[in-house]
Amino acid sequence: MHRQTVTIYEERGLQWARSHARAGRKGDAARFAAQVGDGVLRLDIGCGAGRYAPHLGRPLIGLDASQVMLRECSVHAPGALYVRGDVEALPFSSGSIGGGWSCMTHLHVPRLRLPLALWDLQRVLAVGAPFDLQVLAGDYEGSDLPDDVIGGRFFAGWQPELLADVVTGAGFEVDPGSVCLSGDEGRLR
Repeated sequence: MHRQTVTIYEERGLQWARSHARAGRKGDAARFAAQVGDGVLRLDIGCGAGRYAPHLGRPLIGLDASQVMLRECSVHAPGALYVRGDVEALPFSSGSIGGGWSCMTHLHVPRLRLPLALWDLQRVLAVGAPFDLQVLAGDYEGSDLPDDVIGGRFFAGWQPELLADVVTGAGFEVDPGSVCLSGDEGRLR
């Protein structure tokens, strides 16, 4: 993950969390939890301050590159396990995770590096495990995103067709009806 972005979350992550406390995708998170199933290990990739962790089911691993965000997430989902790690080098064995949830995390990975990051995620997921990915829609890539009140974080936007190609190339099957754009965010399941 972009190093400067991790540093910014360490320094100003709680400010970001306060301004983004509402979990707008609770219904999607609950559907994801049901797809994974009871008692199956799932991964909240870039769990941040824990907006979705309480809705993703258990057992849950919250992964984040920022220690500040992991501590905040543990307040919202005290029963989860927490791992400090990078979405581009997942510290899990092959096939060990039953589902992956990535809400606005992989948008901090440069476009050229996303295929390998997704391949690594595909490696750690069990065969047939559900994966929900939401990223920024568009063509923007850089650290000066307009209207970013936190400032300095790296963002990479995606067009739906190209994102679907990258996800498929990483070994995932894409449900054709699941690639959608909502405002300035893209979601792929």
